[in-house]
Amino acid sequence: MPTKNPRLCIVLEEDVYQRIKKLAQVKGMSMSAVVGELINKALDLEEDLLLLKYLSQREEKDIILDEKEEVSQVEYEKQKL
Repeated sequence: MPTKNPRLCIVLEEDVYQRIKKLAQVKGMSMSAVVGELINKALDLEEDLLLLKYLSQREEKDIILDEKEEVSQVEYEKQKL
């Protein structure tokens, strides 16, 4: 079936190829559809992991900034005395 979607040619290890072939048979899908589904799931997972990493780093920076702010507040209080 012709499609306008971009195409990608990949080389797989034999065992990976066989696993995809078997999965496609079990699901009643084409190997191309199975691979496309797997890639979409993997991309979603990778994007989620990157987002978690970013948020974690941001939280660490916020904690450091809060600690600096607390130090500045203590210094400010000392100066008032």
